Amino acid sequence: MTPHTRPRKGTTRGFTLIEIAVVLVLVSLLASTVAMSAGGMLNGATLGETVAQIDSLDSEARRTAKRLGHTIELYIDSETRRLTLHDPREPNAPPLGGITLPRTFELTQAWHLVRGEQQIETDLVIQYEPDGTATTWGVSISDPNTQEGLSSLAFLGMTGQMTQRENHEQARDILAEALGRHTD
Repeated sequence: MTPHTRPRKGTTRGFTLIEIAVVLVLVSLLASTVAMSAGGMLNGATLGETVAQIDSLDSEARRTAKRLGHTIELYIDSETRRLTLHDPREPNAPPLGGITLPRTFELTQAWHLVRGEQQIETDLVIQYEPDGTATTWGVSISDPNTQEGLSSLAFLGMTGQMTQRENHEQARDILAEALGRHTD
């Protein structure tokens, strides 16, 4: 029988190089998994969340125009995917509010009705009057990287009622019906 050996006083047993390497590999795998998951959440919202943000911005523009008692403008820039509220009386002031569509979304079309005729633009300015009304306008957004596809939003100028459809023609037809007009 061999006597039980004790470590010498003042010495401690540390981790081996293999143990440290295994822990580092596990931590790096965990960190990369978390980073990819969080990156997906930060890069984009769902189509429903994006639609809700645009609807909220329209409501905010109407409230702001009423509160300030003068015209407020909504700039729609399809290249930067930004929708921003501006006070035309203060052109050098920062925006009053706005949103940027998530990187995965495209702003494929912006349009408004002028004297009953639909005009499609790449960049658009919507004016909200002091009574909270605006021209009837809409945008089409899509997320080509998902199954969500295309969604067209239309905002009725007098009430701000939003209509969401899967394609631009459906949204246009509903608006035309609401306005009492016929479209081909």
